[in-house]
Amino acid sequence: MYLDEIRSRARDTLRGNWKKFIGYTIIVNLLTTLVENRLSIYFPNPIKNELTKYISFFISWDDYVTFIYSLFISAIITIGSTRLFTFATKEDEQPYSLQIIFYYFTNLNLYLNAFLLNFLTYLYSTLWTLLLIVPGIIKSYSYRMAPYIFIEEPHLTPNDAITKSRKMMDGYKWKLFCLDISFIGWILLCILSIGIGFLWLFPYMSASEAHFYHELKGNSKNDTDAKVLV
Repeated sequence: MYLDEIRSRARDTLRGNWKKFIGYTIIVNLLTTLVENRLSIYFPNPIKNELTKYISFFISWDDYVTFIYSLFISAIITIGSTRLFTFATKEDEQPYSLQIIFYYFTNLNLYLNAFLLNFLTYLYSTLWTLLLIVPGIIKSYSYRMAPYIFIEEPHLTPNDAITKSRKMMDGYKWKLFCLDISFIGWILLCILSIGIGFLWLFPYMSASEAHFYHELKGNSKNDTDAKVLV
């Protein structure tokens, strides 16, 4: 798996569709990052006493509100965005549109499964991080393919998708890490552009990760077929 080829495929996916994907990026960020940043202004702490002042030393009311929105809304939108890039980067060119981003809000069962996937991934990563930071980071890479598996194999439970991701990522965590750090130069340039460049970089990174998944899925299938033949 060559990272240059992965990034090249991502550019091919975006070529001629940059405006569309930049629009998707703006909408997703408005509904996630921007809303989360504004919640503390609209929801100040309604209780003022010594106990809450003491507790706020560790975590403020604003943090609770932001965390709840992130867990119940932002995370589901993010999985929807992942679904969009999963479809956009498939070889059979499955149709995709803005509605896909909100797919998991259209049905209670879909929503609960998406919520559970995000919650379990967050929980497992956090527990590993509490032991040691490095194992936590490694495990977070083990779980990175879980949303893609969850999207393409809806018959699996969220926990099964996480388990399959962990197995799929055996021997490939370093590759994905290298793919991530290959964008550092672009990230610095985006910072210098006062953040405007991220409107182009986020779709590029998302498409690259989706192509990484499709390539990894193909490798995993070939490995399975080889074992069957043996």
